[in-house]
Amino acid sequence: MIAVALCALLLAPAVWMFRRTEELLRRERMAAELARAQAERALYLAQVQSVRAVLNAPKTGSASQLKMGPQAADRPRNLWAAVSVNHAVFKQGQTKDLSVEFTLVNDGAKVIDPKIAESRILINGAELSVSGSILSQGLKDAQVKALSPGANLQFGVVLGDHFTAPGTYRVSWKGTGFQSPETVIRVLPEKAR
Repeated sequence: MIAVALCALLLAPAVWMFRRTEELLRRERMAAELARAQAERALYLAQVQSVRAVLNAPKTGSASQLKMGPQAADRPRNLWAAVSVNHAVFKQGQTKDLSVEFTLVNDGAKVIDPKIAESRILINGAELSVSGSILSQGLKDAQVKALSPGANLQFGVVLGDHFTAPGTYRVSWKGTGFQSPETVIRVLPEKAR
């Protein structure tokens, strides 16, 4: 009987600790579920506000038509652009396969002419003189002239001939109503110094 009482006394703190740990874990799970529910609610409210803003925006014609003229050029274009490369680092003499991918997304509510042929490739802040012909090659798709809301345009071009000398190159893409962030390409010398 005394042995049972001693065992009970010795196990009581362990049982108390176990129950306390379970209670703390349960509270943490509840807090995580509450945080998740609040995040989902905030996302839902943001989506509702976004839809309301689009629905309450002034109507200026059909979304399926391109709005041309001086007023269209003054409005924000709602285009998102990005430039990426197949590799960030090349050895000198091995840049012939350097490929640059151009991406454009219409975040607006209207069809937009992105004017790809008028856009420019910038290398270290300087405009590449043959940008128009480089960007126009291979683009025969209707999206080139009319990018629908929510649509994206992606195309790649091999530009290794423009990165032959060792150095760091900052490449971006600029057009009417958009400019991509810079992406960095590094060309290492053929022989290490």
